[in-house]
Amino acid sequence: MAPSHDGLPDALAGAVADGASVDWRTLEVSGTDATLIEQLRVIAAMRRRPATAVAEGRPVVWKLIAACYVLGVGVALAKVVTFLAVVATVLPNMDPRPLVFAAIVAVFGGGGALMMAGGARDRRLALLGGFYVTIASAFAGPFPVDPPGALGAIVDVLTWCKPEAYSALAVWTFAWTFPTEPSGRARRVAAAAIVLAAVAGVLLFAANLVRMQDVWPIEHPTVLAVLGALNRKSVTSWFWPVIAVTTGTALPFLAYRATFDITAHRRHVQRFLGALAVGLVPMLIVAAAAPLAPFLQASPLRQLLGVGLYLGLFSIVPMTAHAVTVNRIMDLQFVIRATLQYALARYAIWAAILAPLTYLALDVFVNRGLTFLEYLNTRHPGAVFALSGVGFVALTFRPQLVRAVDRWFAREPLDSSQALARLEHRFRGSEHLRDISAALAEVLAGSLNAGRVSVFLRDEAGASLVTLEGTAPAIATNAVLVDLLASTRTEVQIDVGSSLLRLLPDSDQDWLDATGARLLAPLLGSSGSLLGVVAIAASTNDLPYTDRHVSLVTAMCGHAALQLENRWLRQAGLATPSGLAPPRGGVAWQDEPAVWCATCSAVLSAETQRCRCGTATRQAVLPLFVNGKFRLQRFLGAGGTGVVYLATDLMLDREVAIKTLPPMRREYAERLRREARAMASVRHPNLATIYGAEEWHDTPLLVVEYLEGGTLLDWLARGPMAPAEVLDLGITLADVLDRVHGSGVLHRDIKPSNIGYSAEGVPKLLDFGLAAMLDRSAGLDPAPVVLPADPAELAARFRDVKASSTLTITHQVVGTPLYLSPEALAGQPPQASFDLWSLTMVLYEALGGRHPFGGRSVPEVVHAVQHVPVPDVRDLRPDCPAAVAVFLKDALSPAAARRPASAAALRTQLRSLRTRLDQAI
Repeated sequence: MAPSHDGLPDALAGAVADGASVDWRTLEVSGTDATLIEQLRVIAAMRRRPATAVAEGRPVVWKLIAACYVLGVGVALAKVVTFLAVVATVLPNMDPRPLVFAAIVAVFGGGGALMMAGGARDRRLALLGGFYVTIASAFAGPFPVDPPGALGAIVDVLTWCKPEAYSALAVWTFAWTFPTEPSGRARRVAAAAIVLAAVAGVLLFAANLVRMQDVWPIEHPTVLAVLGALNRKSVTSWFWPVIAVTTGTALPFLAYRATFDITAHRRHVQRFLGALAVGLVPMLIVAAAAPLAPFLQASPLRQLLGVGLYLGLFSIVPMTAHAVTVNRIMDLQFVIRATLQYALARYAIWAAILAPLTYLALDVFVNRGLTFLEYLNTRHPGAVFALSGVGFVALTFRPQLVRAVDRWFAREPLDSSQALARLEHRFRGSEHLRDISAALAEVLAGSLNAGRVSVFLRDEAGASLVTLEGTAPAIATNAVLVDLLASTRTEVQIDVGSSLLRLLPDSDQDWLDATGARLLAPLLGSSGSLLGVVAIAASTNDLPYTDRHVSLVTAMCGHAALQLENRWLRQAGLATPSGLAPPRGGVAWQDEPAVWCATCSAVLSAETQRCRCGTATRQAVLPLFVNGKFRLQRFLGAGGTGVVYLATDLMLDREVAIKTLPPMRREYAERLRREARAMASVRHPNLATIYGAEEWHDTPLLVVEYLEGGTLLDWLARGPMAPAEVLDLGITLADVLDRVHGSGVLHRDIKPSNIGYSAEGVPKLLDFGLAAMLDRSAGLDPAPVVLPADPAELAARFRDVKASSTLTITHQVVGTPLYLSPEALAGQPPQASFDLWSLTMVLYEALGGRHPFGGRSVPEVVHAVQHVPVPDVRDLRPDCPAAVAVFLKDALSPAAARRPASAAALRTQLRSLRTRLDQAI
């Protein structure tokens, strides 16, 4: 999705598209839409290379400049810390003038160190802190005392080191990022100034370091003249004028840039730069003019000027602190984050390697005039060898130490191949968009140790990006971030203090805060269109994502995008050639699985997170609208073959029950429809009507009559039935069996939950012939299947199966163990006696109030049915007529000869009992 350029001049649209520089101030004055200008500015800025590669085509130069910066600031920080430590040892005896220097070092060095430590989320603040540390190093000398031994050698080296030579490089590096990265002509000027400042810094630093005469004795007059001209300690040298000029030019550059800032902090930025100029400009002017103005070299005047200059310097830090903490022009968060802890832990390994060896080398250098034996006699040999041993042991076992640190910070090595394999495995079982997005989020979170991963897809109207789980707020497709991802087509790291974030509208920043996103990745279709966005929060260990992490995100999102695109194309009913783009809309909620409430059983739209009753929803099996014909209303229950929903037939405006069946291959699904039509031809007033067979995403559906009166199982929950009601129920169902057995079909799963009641209380047999229908539709051989005779084997096979659930053996539905006949358990071919036994057992349960073998395991039920006589029903129901009890005893006898031979015979016996019962009354 490319950003819209409506209402903008053609030249501007072309410049942005080509990545050229744009005069944003002119655009602002011309009155063009400010929001769109800001979007285009962000996208244009994101297309540029990062600040570490300022000039294209010469990356080595900028790596060297970065190394110079790190060297200068690092040496400055070491000098400041060492100077303050030495001063602390002699603080009570120091003269006032060195105390002023120590105060400046403490203020600038401490403030700069705080900025560097607290600017982890805002690189500009860390760079400003580096500049302040270089200023502090200029006043860190001379050292008040010269410590003995190796520490004295370190102080000697730091005395000759002049890291303030890099102050110009430090301030120009800060100017590159503040208030935002430059573009166009300003970018070229800043790049040239950084190169010049780096060269000047290296020359000044090296010239003063080479002046260590006891290390590098120099006698050549020309070299001595050059070194004298660059001598930091000489008032008439060019050391300070060079620094003043290269540093001072950064201030007007910053002021010029501030006038073009379009952010809300422009006024605060200008005040901040004004305070910086008030403190630095007088000092820089005096430093630049000192070699050319002899009157400035006089001691009384220098002291007088020094008072004013030092007061100006002291004002910089509080003014900076006010701008950062109150006006929030930069993001200060001084916390020891896991990132810093992890870095310190890894650097500590190098410290354990280099520090002992460096100290030993310096100690040997200081005592270089001694012979080896004299050195050992002077220094304790144990300490020497111990330090050497620590360094060499740390060097030898460095890989193991690094792995230990990684394990401690949960930074295990990333195995991209295994992560991609896990994602592929999850996608194989993903049918819906919700499944695909959930799989991507779960695998990404596990692979990256991410605190949260949210997958946003285009909604049905294509106006917003939403999560299918509703766990994060939506974002408009015309938002700046979405335009940015669509234009760059690459991952975007979110730095909280970056110029990119500061340029974003408040709505985008609020969305980032709500999602906690630190890494954004686009989901791109085959034609390059944006299908969605993946927002990845910070890792659980709070460490940054590496290049390997980003590469894995790219691979996973590319794979997921193909899955999403294929799903969208199937939704649209289109073929899937590679050049075909998905439909205009996005998530078709009507084709995504709905959700349902476990408390009130209501079925709701897929994006609903909580029901009106306050209960968290669960994912349903079917969508809210099935094939555009049925609208789900309520969850009715689940059985051995699937789940049942109450739905409204939108064409006929009637309530129906939709029962899901096990998935099967397409040719078997067609056979199932033929079976359903055959079943629908069997008519009986007490047989639930089959309205038709449907299919949704390879899931067969049976549409049947809805019985609002509940099931016999619901009725029995209120207590046992009267003998007359039981006999009437038996007569009715036996008549149904007589009709359908005559059609050549068996039920094979008669039980209380498969006997329903209409609103008027009329009983009807449900799921008639479903077991046989599924067997034949699946192409299964109806040959008998024998249960294991060994009780131990039987118990092992059906350990986790409930006796009240439908039992399946080798994909052949046999029935519910509690209602299976001895013949069924013996493995005989399906016959009418199966249904007659089941119906008689239902009548026994209805009369006695409970099943005679209820509460037992499958092996126990199988053994009882085959070998244990059914208890007399009068043990449970003493008021049961004797004739009825005798009938149930015979009808449930293990001997088939004592039972009714057919459904008609069963109906006749029940009618006779009903007549005798009426006569007895």
